[in-house]
Amino acid sequence: MAYQDFSTYHILSESSVDDLNKHINDSSKSVSVDNFRPNIVVSGVSAYDEDNWTKVYIGDAEFSNVKLCSRCVMTTVNPKTCKLTDEPLKTLRKYRKLVPSFGDSPCFGVNLILDKPGTIKVGDTVHAVIGQPPKLAA
Repeated sequence: MAYQDFSTYHILSESSVDDLNKHINDSSKSVSVDNFRPNIVVSGVSAYDEDNWTKVYIGDAEFSNVKLCSRCVMTTVNPKTCKLTDEPLKTLRKYRKLVPSFGDSPCFGVNLILDKPGTIKVGDTVHAVIGQPPKLAA
């Protein structure tokens, strides 16, 4: 899949993006899910629920959580105008620096690996196992 630099699949919830936008002080700098380039977007869950999903089932495909997705400067490029801004990293660094070994890179979304190939499509129900996400070395 295009754009993914750590794993083939990146999952993010719309509610996490909505919550982030509530934290951004300047509404003219709000972001969209497109800033983060996920290839799986989920709705109908609470913000950051995806952080604790150890297994994800969509259609007949199965995925495992590999790690939280560390965010880089590419998220600050407006996907519509290609202009660079300081958001969302400025705000994410205030409350989403969750993995010490990631340094100044905040986490947003989850990197997944494919355990069982299958077909997924827009509108599929997402089932998840909630548990302790993988631990990364500090």
